[in-house]
Amino acid sequence: LRIPGAVNGVVGFRPSPGYVPHERRALGWSAISVLGPMGRTVEETAHQFLVQSGYHPSDPLSWPGSHKGLVASPEHADLSRLRVAWSEDFGGAPVEKGIRETLGARMASMRSLFKSCEKIKLDLGEADRCFDVVRALSFVQRYQKAYEENRDLLGPNIRANYELGAKMTLADVAWAQAEQTRIFRKFQDLYKDYDLVVGPTVG
Repeated sequence: LRIPGAVNGVVGFRPSPGYVPHERRALGWSAISVLGPMGRTVEETAHQFLVQSGYHPSDPLSWPGSHKGLVASPEHADLSRLRVAWSEDFGGAPVEKGIRETLGARMASMRSLFKSCEKIKLDLGEADRCFDVVRALSFVQRYQKAYEENRDLLGPNIRANYELGAKMTLADVAWAQAEQTRIFRKFQDLYKDYDLVVGPTVG
């Protein structure tokens, strides 16, 4: 949603898990995969999101009333009241020099529009390792049977990801879920001081 939107010059919105029911997600309690809208404008995307949102009993992360308060035409924000934070790399994501420079220049040009605008440093711990474990669960669930019956029919990327996941232990999974929770809470703490966090979508 975010990356295809960014590389194609349209609006992509990745909602929080539970807003858009995902009844085809085999690991129903996993939030790594979500559905959401893409559109040519914010208004078009908001309208799609309103239509997509709701409750479905087959998705354990959706809930009745999840669409309450959503609107097809969002109100325009008073930018002068926003406390904005921005980060080039969210504490370690690989980002090209040119993208860093462009983001810095854009934020400098917009700084006067906001109540405050600060560059921040983040420490999201072992987010990469955490993602590898959480993602591996879906590969093991999805490809175990195919791998065991005829692994040559699978591409090298799928085989490599499945094998990575198959070697992991319950201790790895427990650590990853705890780390994922810690990272989530640390990121949410930012919103005590800021209304918006800006960063590059594609590195």
